[in-house]
Amino acid sequence: MKKNCPDTVTVMGGYHPTFNYKELLEKEYVDIAVIGEGKYTMLELVETLESNGDLSEVHGIAFDDVITPPRPPHNGFG
Repeated sequence: MKKNCPDTVTVMGGYHPTFNYKELLEKEYVDIAVIGEGKYTMLELVETLESNGDLSEVHGIAFDDVITPPRPPHNGFG
């Protein structure tokens, strides 16, 4: 994907990025790793990317040399 569309932001989530995000971010084809539960993190991440917001404000991600605080568990309501 990065070869054909180098400006595309690539995001990976799941067990591997959660536990090995440092190794994963060394790959040229990964821009952001979602750490832990990704449902609400991905929503906030997409909204932040669309608005050109500050990625360091999104909890539960790693990118470049930045690791944001973990996202608190969601209680399932609201």
